[in-house]
Amino acid sequence: MKTLRLVLGNLYLLLHIPFTTALAQKLFNLEQCIEYALQHNIQIKQAEIASGIAAENKTQSRASQLPVLNASATHNYNYGRNVDPFTNQFTTSSIQSNNYSLTGSMVLFNGFQTRNNIKMNHYEHQAGLNQIQSAKDNVTLSVITSYLNVLYAHESLKAAQAQLELTEGLLQRTKKLVASGIMSEYSVLETEAQLYRERVAVVNCENQLQLAYLDLRQTMDMPAEDSLRIVIPENTAFPDISSIGGPKEIYETAVKNVPEIKYYEMKKMSAVAAWQQSKGRMSPRLSLNASLSTLYSTSARQITGAQINGYNIIGITQNSSDTVLAPNREFLYSIKPYQAQLRDNYNRFIGLSLSIPILNGWQTRTNIAKAKLSLINAEHDIMLSKRTLEKNIYNAHANAVAAFAAYKAAEKSLQSMQLLRQITERRVESGIATAHELSEVKTKLFAAETEFLKSKYDYLLKIKWIDYYKGVPIRL
Repeated sequence: MKTLRLVLGNLYLLLHIPFTTALAQKLFNLEQCIEYALQHNIQIKQAEIASGIAAENKTQSRASQLPVLNASATHNYNYGRNVDPFTNQFTTSSIQSNNYSLTGSMVLFNGFQTRNNIKMNHYEHQAGLNQIQSAKDNVTLSVITSYLNVLYAHESLKAAQAQLELTEGLLQRTKKLVASGIMSEYSVLETEAQLYRERVAVVNCENQLQLAYLDLRQTMDMPAEDSLRIVIPENTAFPDISSIGGPKEIYETAVKNVPEIKYYEMKKMSAVAAWQQSKGRMSPRLSLNASLSTLYSTSARQITGAQINGYNIIGITQNSSDTVLAPNREFLYSIKPYQAQLRDNYNRFIGLSLSIPILNGWQTRTNIAKAKLSLINAEHDIMLSKRTLEKNIYNAHANAVAAFAAYKAAEKSLQSMQLLRQITERRVESGIATAHELSEVKTKLFAAETEFLKSKYDYLLKIKWIDYYKGVPIRL
């Protein structure tokens, strides 16, 4: 009894673990798959970092219009033979000094180089933003493709399972007909062979579904250990091909919306600004300079008093021949106070500086020529990107038209094969047709279903590409 309970308990756990895991799995719809991919894609993060660097460059170029202001302070000890800063004479005394200064400068004119540098960095930042959007669009389209592949694999599996279920029912009916003498034992063997072929087809479809999920998970940059299941939409819109418009109309809309075109347009504007900036280097440069400074030194002395240290004979009177004496005064010195030195040594300066370029090894003209060539190359990039876009749109439109025709033809073929299967099944039950004939019909029916599903999702993918070029939000 204990063994029986243990077996039943283990059986209960085995039956409920997959169910519990399935409940824990989160279902992702298309929008959630795209959002997850956009948040985790490395290329998008790299594009965002590049755009952030461009934004910092733009901020720095704007700040370069401000004056340059620097403060400095020094504290020095001089030993041995040095120059007294107040007497300009050599001295061997040790001197302690402090210097303080505040200097500033501002560019008044430099051939509009600063202004053009601001423009250049602004357009570079805009190009970076469009590069981010381009990366997001590429990821979105990749996720849609992988998502549709999962839907296709899922419906293929459902079709294979439905075929298997019908064959299992047919096998039971065939056995009854054989038992009643209407059909031969050969029909049972033929039906069983068909049954095993369809089981193999179900296994293959299950494997394709797992591979499709793996591809979707990799496209989303989702860790391999994370589970992923998608929402199977009940109704998917399949617009008529006439509603998408002509390729020329699509191109005229796309050329205004596609971020790749905007990216190259911003790069061209940046090249224009760079060219104008390089020409500004031929202009004179006018700057305003100003400074405030003061200093303190222990060599600065002031008289604090005097004392008479004897007398010196300085002469004799003419009439009486008396000796003329003068006191020998010895002055007393002390270091001039700190605050007094800073006040007395306070210095102010303001001036203009003009620099005129005359000859610098032809560097300026070379840089101008190189900037001009970069501008021409940027214009070619725009033309090339527009031609590529036009080519892609015309190809996408032609592919969509062909996919729609294939989808409608596959739909008609599937309807015909479904009707043929029903007729063949009735003929088999009546003994008119053999099981081999029914097996061939079912094989062709499964091929028709597979072709229909393939053409269905191929057409849907082509339509989503057209929606992207038209700027229509991509949804199922």
